Amino acid sequence: MGAYWLAANLTKREYIRPHTFGAGAKIGEWAGNGNACGAFLELLSCRWLGDHVVLCNDSYQLTEVYRQARSEFEDVSDEAVADWNEDLGRMPGRRLPCKEDVCPKQGDEPDFEEVG
Repeated sequence: MGAYWLAANLTKREYIRPHTFGAGAKIGEWAGNGNACGAFLELLSCRWLGDHVVLCNDSYQLTEVYRQARSEFEDVSDEAVADWNEDLGRMPGRRLPCKEDVCPKQGDEPDFEEVG
C-alpha cells in the first residue's frame, strides 16, 4: 500500500487533489506527472505565494493536517486545472479536461482533449 498525498495551504485553508490532474495520490505518482507538478508549482508561484503550504499524507507524518484539509479546507483543484490549462493554452497541443468526473484509474494515462 502506501501513503496518499495532497498539497494543503494552511494560510488560505485550501488543498488540491492530484487525481484532478491525472496523477495518482502516492508521492511518486504525483511527482512523475508533469501536469500535477506544473499546476502545483504555478499555485506556489502565484495564488499560494508566501503562504504556509505543506505536502501531507494519510499514513505517516502530518496525518491530522491531511484529515483536516479533506474535511474543512476548500478543494481548489478545478481552479488549479483551469489556471494550468490557461498556461498550456499558450502552447500548441493538449490540455487537461476540467470536468470533476474525470479521474483516471491508478496507472492509467489521463485523457487529454485537443485544443484547437
